[in-house]
Amino acid sequence: MDKLVLKYLVESNYLNIDSQDLKLQLLAHPDYPSLKSITDTLDYFKIENIAASIPKEYLDQLPEHFLTLVGTEEGKQLVMVSRHPSNTRIRIYSDKGHKEKIQLEDFEPRWGPTIIAIEPQKPELDKKIKRISNFKLVGGLLIVASLFLYGWNNFELIPVLYYLLSFGGAYLSFLIAREEMGLNTANIVKLCTKYSNTSCSDVIKSNGAKLFGLVSLSDMAISYSATLILFLLFNGYQNSILMSIGALSVPVLIYSVFYQWYSVKKWCLLCLGIAAVIVTQFSLTLIGNTPFYLPVKEVSFFVFAFAASLFLWTRLKPLIKENHSLRSARIDFMKFKRNLELFTGLLTKKALVKDDKIYDSGSLISFGNPKAPLKIIAITNPLCGFCKASFQTYTSLLDTHAEDIHISFVFNVNYQSENNEGTQISHRLLEKFFLEDEEKCLDAFKEWFQDRNIASWQKKFGISKKLTYKHLLEAQSEWCKANSINYTPATVINGYYFPKEYEIKDLGLFIDELIAAPPAYSSDSQKKQGNSELIKT
Repeated sequence: MDKLVLKYLVESNYLNIDSQDLKLQLLAHPDYPSLKSITDTLDYFKIENIAASIPKEYLDQLPEHFLTLVGTEEGKQLVMVSRHPSNTRIRIYSDKGHKEKIQLEDFEPRWGPTIIAIEPQKPELDKKIKRISNFKLVGGLLIVASLFLYGWNNFELIPVLYYLLSFGGAYLSFLIAREEMGLNTANIVKLCTKYSNTSCSDVIKSNGAKLFGLVSLSDMAISYSATLILFLLFNGYQNSILMSIGALSVPVLIYSVFYQWYSVKKWCLLCLGIAAVIVTQFSLTLIGNTPFYLPVKEVSFFVFAFAASLFLWTRLKPLIKENHSLRSARIDFMKFKRNLELFTGLLTKKALVKDDKIYDSGSLISFGNPKAPLKIIAITNPLCGFCKASFQTYTSLLDTHAEDIHISFVFNVNYQSENNEGTQISHRLLEKFFLEDEEKCLDAFKEWFQDRNIASWQKKFGISKKLTYKHLLEAQSEWCKANSINYTPATVINGYYFPKEYEIKDLGLFIDELIAAPPAYSSDSQKKQGNSELIKT
């Protein structure tokens, strides 16, 4: 699903989305692989989206690209649909990479018709450059460049065929290495188990797949392929040397085929593919009239390079496996972290000591909908460096859920010192809110946490001549003391402390659920908490 969603974003010119982050957010979603997991992931990346059921007669009015469900032999599947400008044809892209062109009238009976759509961005040059820097594309360009350099000095049929076969062998070696590490895709696994007597995994992971119990055949294959390509690139096609190398490879091939046939009694199609490549390459070296002899110096250099490549690969492979394990662990951690029951349980575990509905007192800077059932108190200090990230989370929530939440800011500052910079900035923000309007106050708030340069900020937004609202700063500070909030940033949701086990940016993961079912503050919860602490004492 992540590849299909990424393709949809790319087609809509969202080219700066990190593919690994996209995959993490999708796979870790508690409702994966539902449509909600897609819309929530798009919300995470701040991409405006809509999920709706559309009457089929409005199909020709839909965006050029959209995600939807279509009926297949395997049931309903998520696909990306691209409409032809003539509105007569439809192109369907499946999650497995399959493409299908059908007429519009043939598509309608199969259509859901629930869609997910986003507003496409205008293509920009700098984003196109980012797309060009894609790892696969750069790798492809390097391969084409190496083919050009090799063909420039070896522009004959046999050398070029030999070089192309080397890349084919390298690709098969790469797939074998992935199979050994358990990283292959479903399509490769399906290919390897296509017949009852074929299984790449059983062969590659068996004990006999290691020569002398030390070096696996997959390690040898990928090291041999890499060494051969580099040797050809820097030394060109030298028939006698390559003939000798091919001859030295024959015993290993014989052992591999015999082991599959006699011991495992199953065939590895990828291994047989590499064997076919090496045999074909060896046959190409025999086509010419070059007499067979063993160039000891050159072959020794190749063997040394092969050993060095093998050493480097055996050191690199554990790092690749560890990186994959960390990705899997990160996904599992995110799934655990996004557990709503766990979050609400921790949230409602600790309530305020003094909940006097301070957010209803009219003495706080507040944004959003005052009638919203989800009340958030943000305790902050302008001089707090960590408050910047928290403020960005609050403003992000206001951008997307302003009608469903109410955020109030409590300043925990040294109000007794009128010359304190935190007090000066907090008071000026109160003046902007009460004497001007909340939009200007929010702009001043944003600009402060963007640069945190007091001289330039006061030059633009002014300085309080008299601390008219000092009593509000005192009340807010005393409220913090009463609730043992002696740090910033801190967040309170409907009378409950935001759990320390989570970062404030994680609030966005649960905001929809909290809006749908906001936690109800109860003084009993605080009494139970106090009683439990008394019992422990």
